[in-house]
Amino acid sequence: MTIAKNAGRSVEEIRDLVRRRCARSFSDWLKCTNLPEQKPLEFPIGIPTEKAAAQNVAKTERWLRQWKEAEACAIAHDVEVRWKDVFWHAMGGTRRVPERLVIYSVQAAQAFAGKQQLQNFLRASGRMKMLAQRRLSKAACALADERKFVTTAENDEFKRLLALLEWMLMHQPADCYIREIPVVGVDTKWLERHTALLARLLSAQTSQEISASHLVRAWGFKTPPATVRVRHAHVFVDGMPAEVMTGLPAEVLNLRTPKAVVIVENIQTGLSIAVPHDIPVLMGMGYGFEVLSQVSWLQDVAVYYFGDLDVHGLDILLAIRTKVPKVQSFEMNLETF
Repeated sequence: MTIAKNAGRSVEEIRDLVRRRCARSFSDWLKCTNLPEQKPLEFPIGIPTEKAAAQNVAKTERWLRQWKEAEACAIAHDVEVRWKDVFWHAMGGTRRVPERLVIYSVQAAQAFAGKQQLQNFLRASGRMKMLAQRRLSKAACALADERKFVTTAENDEFKRLLALLEWMLMHQPADCYIREIPVVGVDTKWLERHTALLARLLSAQTSQEISASHLVRAWGFKTPPATVRVRHAHVFVDGMPAEVMTGLPAEVLNLRTPKAVVIVENIQTGLSIAVPHDIPVLMGMGYGFEVLSQVSWLQDVAVYYFGDLDVHGLDILLAIRTKVPKVQSFEMNLETF
């Protein structure tokens, strides 16, 4: 209940302010566990005017009672309600009213904000301490910024991340395939889901700039040979049937330099499109065109691209252009659309 616009805030209104402050300061408080400069947090409750209080005596009395109950529940948790005596003739004389809420500790702020907030903070704080105990303080600071994971991840999931982090710090280069990592539950799909988080923690702990997109390569993990679906593969390998689609490793494409290359998003289109036999057609990669970064001659020959004329096709074209600026698209213009 609000007695006046800027005075007489209810317990829930102040609780909401505390909750927002907790959310805003969550990462910083995890890192230091103390209030800034050891100063308590203060939230003005405000004192309504006598006129405002007397307009609805029942509501005013309920407001006072709620703050007394809040004080009784919170006093053991470093939370203080400061009161002030005011003289309200219309309310029977001198009344003791709440003026401000003062909180003396981070944990008390979380407790006042609500049970769930306190549980989340304690869980996150415990995980921070676990990393610090294992001499991973820098990674712990980075983890403090990952609020969703540090508060909601299941214990097994967190332990799995911690075990993998420790293993990787002791094994660089990894010199193994991802499925060989000796951490229960860590496989290719798990690592894909957590690559960004893992890269941030490793970057912090090692003081290196490790991007999620280059983590596997930067850490020396072995990767299966990347293959490209190729039509007119005889350009690279003698004796290959010209019109049969073949999967070739990227290193095989480097054996010879063609005079040009056509990249097609869709496999069926790539198989049916009319292209001279001495020009290879690479197809069906979609967003997997990153494998082409292993092709040494791509910047030296004419590159043509044809993809679906939709959002994804245009997005892939844009991404390819960041790798091969001179790529020429066909049938992907406004007139065709």
